[in-house]
Amino acid sequence: MLKFKNDQTAGVPQGKEYSGLHHIGFEVDSIEAVDKKLAGAGAPIRDDINQALGLGRNLASHVNAEVKYSAPDGVIIDISETGWAGTAKHPR
Repeated sequence: MLKFKNDQTAGVPQGKEYSGLHHIGFEVDSIEAVDKKLAGAGAPIRDDINQALGLGRNLASHVNAEVKYSAPDGVIIDISETGWAGTAKHPR
């Protein structure tokens, strides 16, 4: 369902041709608060993907701010304070 532009934005060992559950997103009240919880749970931030996609914690510079992490099972966790295209805050 997702078409990645390159292996870096896919962020998985299989690269852009990966097929399967890739990531799950959560809309949160505070990226900063959830960042601390994820770090405490051993879910490292995926700066490699965040940088490849131009994502980050600086909400002022991103209309659709989100940050990606790795869950222990390898699935990527995507958190956002503002939602994504197609969500209530960002209708199509």
